[in-house]
Amino acid sequence: MSANEVLDDAESDEDRVQEEAKAANEETGNAYKSPEAFMAYATSERVEAWTTVELSDAEAALAMASEADQAFQKMRDKFSKSDAAMIDGRLKDAMFLLMKKTLQAKDTVIDATRTALDAKDAVIDATRTALDAANSANAMLEKPLSDCLDQHFVLEVIRNPRFSSTTRMSSVRSIDTEDAMRKFLAPTKVRHWATIEADVGLHHLESKCEDIKMNVGDWGVLKELDCGKSEAFALSRMSQAVFLGIERYFEKIYAPEKVTSDREEGDWLGARVDVSWTRASRASDKEGIGALSTFRAAPADHPSIVFLVHVHKAPRPRELGIFTQLRLHDLWERFEDFERGSAMLMYVVPIMQTFTYMIHTGLKYAVLSTTDQTWFLRRDTRGRLDISSPYSAVDGHEGVAARRAYFAVVLHALFDQTATGMGLSTESDSLYAKMKASNSKSMGDFADMLAGGALGSNWQLVAHTVSDKFAEFVQAFLPGPGRNEEAVDSKADEALRSLRDLLPLSEDTFSIPRPQDCVCLSCSDRTIVDRCNSVGLKMIFKRWVYDLAPNDPTRNERAEAAMQNERSMYTGLLREAQGFAVPFLIYAGPWAVLPYVLAITDEGDSLERLLTGAVNRREQLNILDANFESARAALSTIHRLGVVHGGLADRNIVIHPDRGAKIIDLESARESTDPDEFQLEMAVLCSIFNRSENGAALHKKRSWHDGVAQSSRISGCETTIETKSTTAGDGPSDDHHAWANAKGAKSRSPCAFQRTLK
Repeated sequence: MSANEVLDDAESDEDRVQEEAKAANEETGNAYKSPEAFMAYATSERVEAWTTVELSDAEAALAMASEADQAFQKMRDKFSKSDAAMIDGRLKDAMFLLMKKTLQAKDTVIDATRTALDAKDAVIDATRTALDAANSANAMLEKPLSDCLDQHFVLEVIRNPRFSSTTRMSSVRSIDTEDAMRKFLAPTKVRHWATIEADVGLHHLESKCEDIKMNVGDWGVLKELDCGKSEAFALSRMSQAVFLGIERYFEKIYAPEKVTSDREEGDWLGARVDVSWTRASRASDKEGIGALSTFRAAPADHPSIVFLVHVHKAPRPRELGIFTQLRLHDLWERFEDFERGSAMLMYVVPIMQTFTYMIHTGLKYAVLSTTDQTWFLRRDTRGRLDISSPYSAVDGHEGVAARRAYFAVVLHALFDQTATGMGLSTESDSLYAKMKASNSKSMGDFADMLAGGALGSNWQLVAHTVSDKFAEFVQAFLPGPGRNEEAVDSKADEALRSLRDLLPLSEDTFSIPRPQDCVCLSCSDRTIVDRCNSVGLKMIFKRWVYDLAPNDPTRNERAEAAMQNERSMYTGLLREAQGFAVPFLIYAGPWAVLPYVLAITDEGDSLERLLTGAVNRREQLNILDANFESARAALSTIHRLGVVHGGLADRNIVIHPDRGAKIIDLESARESTDPDEFQLEMAVLCSIFNRSENGAALHKKRSWHDGVAQSSRISGCETTIETKSTTAGDGPSDDHHAWANAKGAKSRSPCAFQRTLK
């Protein structure tokens, strides 16, 4: 039979069906016109046929029977009683049977659906069983890397509301629009990175890695994952598998180039992210870093550089919909156009946070993920940000697994010569211009640093002035032959007054030191402390870490309180002790996008650092002996001014070879008039310096390590050290002043020292 004949037959069948339907409708319509016609219709074979229809047609037949019954009820009084009873019985019997068939049909559908669901569950169970069997029985089986890249990360992602308290995006609610704009940089424009797959060569990976074999156990698919409960586990599984593939890729294809994936960045990165990808530094990296004033240069013994960062967020379960259904660049457009309120901040602040990391560290690429959804970001020097569509951990994006996309982006960033050291350009419509136009001078200075510009002339003048006055102050208190005490006292008083008039600096006059002028002293999840020499001004620069969405909701508030408390101690109760018992405060407050920073004069290394660097126990004991009196004098001065430190340890006692010991880290300090508290803290100091209650050395009884351990356990005080309560103007006595030094040089007279404290 030809195609035309088949079409003709199909058209004939369709015409026949339509004619039969038309005839049935006419017959039904005519039956309702008179009692005689309805009697003929009700006793016809058509009504009899209702009771024999198939289950699939029962619902339609029931509708026809109901329609007939309604028509009958309207003309019932026109029939004789016997005919009415007969018709009514036939219709009711037909409707009853049709209702039973309709219910049977629905039960059949439900049973079929249940059977299908059971079959689907059986397939899923079989798949899981097969995966488990493959992972256990074929743990050492190797497959091409390209096959591993096409495996999805997880079969199912769930978010258990019970664990929503551990998620981190929800606490962005505490940030308002103004606060967010002050703490983070906003892109000048957010665009859809629609060409990402072509740009990173995502569909051409097979040609590069087909011959690379991978252990399938390293790329196993998880059964299910609760992101709220297993956030850290999910993050490590996602990045670790990609890292293994890249490591094997370099082993097989290229000369070995060390690539690492770290949960925490090095202390030289200058920002805090969840995963930092590092590789060996290249000449292009050093050129880019050299032109970017804000990037923390890697030390000589650290030959690696970060080339991509991964930021991880975990939204609440009920808020997941809007974050995954809309593309991030669409969310940003909604925020920019008409929803700049706090309700949208939860979804756009993570973009701003990631963008700020990219700007501050000079990086071109980044990753933003909620585990089940992953976006890839790219920026340019004008401050424009491109964001890809989301890649799902369960089914990828348009058939591309999230692992493949992640691998391709990391691999692309590895070979992009512009991936690191990317600063800002100075075009009129750029991020640089936007920052310069802000009301904050510190933001403008920050923009100059991002654009590779030199430090402002005003800051250079201020820094040199502070440095010169500090040098005059120090020189006045250093011993020397042929000293004219009266002239020295006058000069010292003048230098001290000048310093107190200058310090602390304001946000308009202070500038953060360039990272290449700094050496990191400590880096924790709470603070970063650098030693810097900015335009000749030696300082210790401390900044508390600002966490966008901390697991502990009070973390940022406690960081701000710590900075404010330390500032108030320097400018309040301990103001007259600056330069003697504590360093001078240079600056404390926010600066550009850094909310909590503090700078003090550099007064030497910590006791902890000195003792750790000692070559043997004898050298440790010499350090303790040489600096005990100076440290005791500094602490006595703090106590005399009515302050208890609250956290005294070897790490917050700093020692200068010429200027003696001083106490730092005053964030826990508080006002006190309790002699017992002062006595207890002095006992802690004696224990740190391996001294008895009367200050005698305990060289033969215990080591410095024993003293430190005991100082942390002291809960009572049995020492008899005198701590007289005096006013702020009294100052320390001659034998307890803060300028005692290791060489036993002649000290300043008590009257001169007390006069400088007033």
